[in-house]
Amino acid sequence: MKKYIINIKFLALSSLVLIFQSCKKDTDSPGDGPTYTITGRLFEDCNMQPVANQKIDLFQEYSTGLDGNLNGGILAQTTTDANGNFKFDFKDMDGFTESIRIPAGQGYTKLFQNIPQNQSLFDLRVYKSPTTNIKVNLIVNNSYTNLDTLRLTDFNNLSTPYKISGPFTSSLLYESVDFPILNFGYPQNILNFGYKLNNNSEVMSTPTITTCGITNIEVVIN
Repeated sequence: MKKYIINIKFLALSSLVLIFQSCKKDTDSPGDGPTYTITGRLFEDCNMQPVANQKIDLFQEYSTGLDGNLNGGILAQTTTDANGNFKFDFKDMDGFTESIRIPAGQGYTKLFQNIPQNQSLFDLRVYKSPTTNIKVNLIVNNSYTNLDTLRLTDFNNLSTPYKISGPFTSSLLYESVDFPILNFGYPQNILNFGYKLNNNSEVMSTPTITTCGITNIEVVIN
């Protein structure tokens, strides 16, 4: 009887070992798994002047693994060619999103952020100083009176709202030329824009930025 009990315990232990080993094979460790590729071109700004011979890297934001170790870090490093082209071949390190960076002083500057992990991307346009031209247009369905005031985000002076008094007419309110795009990244970039008529609640929106082009914003007054 004891012999059978011992054999059953041995078989159960062997099964647990096999299950554990099988689970380990189904889960890639950091640095295992497929190789991904990201290609693109680095420009100085919207004048499209390529940046040649620039050191550049692909960095993955750190995550903490079940073992307590940090996963992520620099996935690949390269130097742009004479036409600003670059290519990263890399393996995922089980971190979070990725960024394309260049050295800056004692640290780095992120040029392109929020790249999803475990993906290949091709022909990215990356800028050291990306900008957009913003046009804010007023669409009036109700002109109101000279006692009414409209306040809205001023991209020429973010510390002070742009203010206009009624009666209102449909028109181009203002332009902001070469507005710098912060946190440039994937898949698109947005602005935080708001407007407020008199003491009504502020209306907020997040218009999509047209990099190196015109970003149109419409304010509709009903």
